[in-house]
Amino acid sequence: MAAVLHDTYAKLHDLVVWLIRYGQDTREVRRNLDPECEARTLLALADGLTVQVVAGHHSPATALTILQRNIDHLLENPSDRD
Repeated sequence: MAAVLHDTYAKLHDLVVWLIRYGQDTREVRRNLDPECEARTLLALADGLTVQVVAGHHSPATALTILQRNIDHLLENPSDRD
């Protein structure tokens, strides 16, 4: 199971890095950010929030708000978002 989790997380990390770089290429994501670091941060935050929701410390809505705030940090113009 550990090998499957390792592989799955590695692929998810690579996908998030790719998405951030794509966003930088399309000028939707701030270009001064390190995609590798930001991907690690997003995934760690999502994992931590999952535990907090399951443990009853945060509601799913609160967790989503926290995660969205972090994603907004990545965006070039977060106020332009729909």
